Amino acid sequence: MFIKNKDGNLIGLLTISFNLDDLISSANFLNKFLSELTGGPERNLAEEKGPISEDFSIPVEDYVMLIIQKTIEEVNISPDRMSAEEKIEIVQKLNSKGVFRFKGAVNEVARQLRLSEPTIYRYIKKE
Repeated sequence: MFIKNKDGNLIGLLTISFNLDDLISSANFLNKFLSELTGGPERNLAEEKGPISEDFSIPVEDYVMLIIQKTIEEVNISPDRMSAEEKIEIVQKLNSKGVFRFKGAVNEVARQLRLSEPTIYRYIKKE
């Protein structure tokens, strides 16, 4: 989550990390128990989890553009063929991710979804 001052300038970044070791241990216990019941293969989830990577080396603007692009791509439909409901859902997802707190985000989303800026603001208010 990005933290901005009253002028809209970025002053900080809040991240939340979770230790999943206990959850993975519980999952391994259940997996072992279930594999004995079903005769299926036993898995060790701790060995399967991949490395966690965080990359804060890209500029915030590029990161916001990446979030916009990935959220639109999740629908797997060209914006030209999306229904109004699909576009509303995308705008609301982006809003919940905090994308519209950044300067130029409304304009960029409007451009990528082929909508006007007032339409984006209307979609945001529908939440």
